[in-house]
Amino acid sequence: MTININHIDVELLNRLRENDTQAFESIYKKYWQNLYLTAFSILKDKQAAEEIIQDLFIQLWNKRATISVTVSLNAYLSACVKHEVFRIIRKRIAELDTNEVIQPDKTYNCKSSA
Repeated sequence: MTININHIDVELLNRLRENDTQAFESIYKKYWQNLYLTAFSILKDKQAAEEIIQDLFIQLWNKRATISVTVSLNAYLSACVKHEVFRIIRKRIAELDTNEVIQPDKTYNCKSSA
């Protein structure tokens, strides 16, 4: 099944590429809440979810001239959020692995008996 980008999103993206801040605001208002809920539902971390959404929209604005959306804008933004969420999860897992402290075995006594 092919997901086609709708004409409203095409227009918003065209206006965004032309530095139209109202188009950017419209995209933000239309999509931020569902994107945030996606991030939060996986991470269960309000601050991390907020940062992901903030960074996503900063990147959208910064890359507006070169952005290429071939699916629906919603699908594109959702994929970006999920990619970042899973990057954070992988990073957290790696941090857990490297921060694991090996606890000494309490049953072994290194003291010599004299």
